[in-house]
Amino acid sequence: MTNLRKLIPALAAATLLFAGSALHAGPVTFDISAASITPGSGYGTDMGPNPENGGTLLGVQFLSTFLAQSFSLANVGDSISFDLGTVTFYEPDTGSGGNLGIRNQEMDNLGVVSTFTFANPLGTVANVVATGTATIGLIGDVADDYVLAWTPVVVDFASGGKFDL
Repeated sequence: MTNLRKLIPALAAATLLFAGSALHAGPVTFDISAASITPGSGYGTDMGPNPENGGTLLGVQFLSTFLAQSFSLANVGDSISFDLGTVTFYEPDTGSGGNLGIRNQEMDNLGVVSTFTFANPLGTVANVVATGTATIGLIGDVADDYVLAWTPVVVDFASGGKFDL
């Protein structure tokens, strides 16, 4: 089996940007007790005698390695980044039955949701949604084969405080 981009992990990271508020003076403590990555149903490994020939799942694996975070941000524009886990793309260029890379049947349900549990300053959960996009065709060409694009979320807290996740 040819797999030109086998096990190319990418870091799934989050960045929190403090938007602040004129009403909120001083540093704000952020405690994120948990975070997870939930991929859509279009990801996985196809099973069967000719898995890639009749496959409908895009070969991408998500692994959450998040560790609890506690930090303070004091000024508008302050930010911090932290790791959520890894994303591994392992779609083969060929398989039994002559599969030619990414097929049209592997292009649906590629959304991803990251969920963050904030003990402070929210005491609640925030979700960030991503759209996964695959390009039909060979993996060994020069085109981007898979892109995961996150949509930032603005979260309100306290009296006019805001942060972007």
